[in-house]
Amino acid sequence: MTDDRLVLDAGYEMIAVGDAKKELRLRAPDGRLCLTIVLTPEGPKVELSAAALAIATEGDVTVDCERFAVTARQDVVLAAGGDVRTRAEGELHTEALAQHHHARLGDMLLTANDDVSLHGERVRLNAPKR
Repeated sequence: MTDDRLVLDAGYEMIAVGDAKKELRLRAPDGRLCLTIVLTPEGPKVELSAAALAIATEGDVTVDCERFAVTARQDVVLAAGGDVRTRAEGELHTEALAQHHHARLGDMLLTANDDVSLHGERVRLNAPKR
């Protein structure tokens, strides 16, 4: 098995792995693997490991996949200059230590096609928290 290697600026190395050259690797000067592209019959598989990743575009960003999972070691922030919509064909579950929902201007509307159940140690309507 022969690997073709190309040393890039700043000590990075691009490696075409094996005789068939179906895998490309980018290694940092410290040996850390930054990028792997594996060419499969189904299409390329891309793995990226970086200190930071930024995407900027004047147009849309679209992700179309079988399953989408995000794990953040700290916060997740979604901000929009317009509306934010979530939709699920199945159930929507949220869980947190505490939840806060605020309508800065306008109504808060809760609609259900079936029963609405509200459970709590105390349910306060139009009463300030003590």
